[in-house]
Amino acid sequence: MDLNLLGKRALVCGSSQGIGRACAEQLADLGASVVLFSRDREKLDKVREQLNTSAGQTHTVLLADFAQPAQVKTSVERLLAESGPCEILVNNTGGPAPGRRTVPIPRLLSTPSTCIWSPIRPWCRRCCRACRRPPTAA
Repeated sequence: MDLNLLGKRALVCGSSQGIGRACAEQLADLGASVVLFSRDREKLDKVREQLNTSAGQTHTVLLADFAQPAQVKTSVERLLAESGPCEILVNNTGGPAPGRRTVPIPRLLSTPSTCIWSPIRPWCRRCCRACRRPPTAA
C-alpha cells in the first residue's frame, strides 16, 4: 500500500521511545518528514539520528512536557512560526509512571486525561493542515 507521504510532515507526540518512536520510524520509512515531540532532548536526538532520510526528508525535534500545557503551547507556537503546520498528528503521550501506584486514585485517573488532551486542545487544529480543511460532501 502506498500512503504517499512524500513531502508530508508528521508531528509525533511522545516519540522518544515505545509506540511513539515506532510510529515515527514507520512514517519516516514511508517518506514523511517527522517532528519528534517529547520532553527528553537526548532521547529525541538519538531517535532523529536513526530515522530514514532516503527520500530527502528532514526530521526535527520539539521539546515540551505534556503535563505542562503552557510548554506544549509555546513549543507548538514556535513550530508553526518557524515552519508552518503539519499534515499528520500522532497523539501518543504517556500516562502514569510505571510501577506501583503511590498516589490516590482520583489524582491517578486525572493523569491520562491531562496527557491525552493537553496536546490536542486547541493545538491540533492549529498544527495540522488536514484538521482545517472543510469536510467534503459524501
